[in-house]
Amino acid sequence: GVELTVEADMPDLAVRASAVELEHVFLNLLINAVDAVAANGDGQRRAIALRIRAKGEEEVLAEIEDTGGGIAEEVLAHVLSPLVTTKPPGSGTGLGLTYVRGAMRSFGGGVSIANGRAGAVVSLRFRRAGA
Repeated sequence: GVELTVEADMPDLAVRASAVELEHVFLNLLINAVDAVAANGDGQRRAIALRIRAKGEEEVLAEIEDTGGGIAEEVLAHVLSPLVTTKPPGSGTGLGLTYVRGAMRSFGGGVSIANGRAGAVVSLRFRRAGA
């Protein structure tokens, strides 16, 4: 019941990253997005968009945007910290986004999270392979 759209500049967007860790980063973020939109009430749009594009000559930007209603401002400032979660008690460890932050740093990139038009937007900045 979730609409997923993918927009990507292809084919030359190779990034500096471990394939295994990169898979964990995207899996973690997509599971979070699915959980967020699953909480939407009946009749509300349940959608996730993944956009990947070049950002200059040396970077690639990947964005995951959901329609899950966003993150409370008081949580947003700390959401990348250990043990912070937006999920109900017993549903999340609060370690997933901390892992994402650490992995992105190890790749030489970064992560930021903000509220968008309808939900959260996670932005991943990667260094291009060869840059």
